[in-house]
Amino acid sequence: MNHIQKMFKRLFIASALSISAQALAQTIPPLPGPITPSAKDSETFLCDVSSINEDPINRSSNLWTTAARGGKFQAISPSKIRVMSESDATAVSDVYEFYKKYAAAAYIKSPMYDRGTRSTQKFVVSKCTVDSSRATRVNLEAAQLKSYKKPSTEKDHLLIFLAFNKTPLNDERIAEMFSDDLFSSDAFERRDQIKKYAASAKSESKKASHRFIILESDLQLEPYNFDKNTFSLPNLKMDAERYSYQAVTQGKTTPPNYDLVVPAVLLSYTPKSIESAKKIERVRSKSQRLKLKTYVQVTEASNTRGPMIRATVAAIEVFSENNELLFNKTVK
Repeated sequence: MNHIQKMFKRLFIASALSISAQALAQTIPPLPGPITPSAKDSETFLCDVSSINEDPINRSSNLWTTAARGGKFQAISPSKIRVMSESDATAVSDVYEFYKKYAAAAYIKSPMYDRGTRSTQKFVVSKCTVDSSRATRVNLEAAQLKSYKKPSTEKDHLLIFLAFNKTPLNDERIAEMFSDDLFSSDAFERRDQIKKYAASAKSESKKASHRFIILESDLQLEPYNFDKNTFSLPNLKMDAERYSYQAVTQGKTTPPNYDLVVPAVLLSYTPKSIESAKKIERVRSKSQRLKLKTYVQVTEASNTRGPMIRATVAAIEVFSENNELLFNKTVK
């Protein structure tokens, strides 16, 4: 093959590749930027998804982290995305449609494309649940803040758990929660001890069935946002769930965990004046952690994975380290 023939062959191959690329570009949609939620997308959901199109080198990169970049769809991790939608079932459908539309585009980025449009919806997205860290629709009972009570010790929190628990819990487990003493190795004595402690705890829990309680903890407050004129509390759920308490059992008894539903309206605060903003920012900048009072309404408790109390946040108060009230906010 002479030089001229080789040159024509190269031109032919280049031309064919160019035509193929143009045809491919016409059929494959571009990777999306942030998709604006519609008016119906009034709730935020967390959806568990399969790790699709995973990068063989960077395992934290896949279809979701590449394409779900904010707005209606935001990748939290390679296997979880935050979705704005109108219901959990609609969120599942939205994620699947998003996947079918943009999976082909991800093929350009990775040879690991799994011909995804053939995958079933159940494989792509297993479930979507309300994002409790930024819920839009919450059910709260009207109550004045002075009607809320603060549990002080781990026992107080355990009594609240016992009062609202909906899962099976035998007397031995109850006794273990509330007793600092070791039970006798004598079977009859042990049985009597368990009955005694369990009966006492059940009796006390009836007096502790108060739904409105206060949790105290530290708070991480973001710097003042000049564009939005707000302070953000992005980790409010996590901060409030790390509540403090007075230990009275030498560490033997573990208090229950709280699973809080945080209304989205509480995730930011707009100061009433620039002077107020300056004051809060001055205090925030000099202290890494502020103090937080969280007013919650208990809904139920369970012992499926250890003592857990579920509650919805109704209001918050933020204080300086010197207990000066900086601001408060209530769900209306």
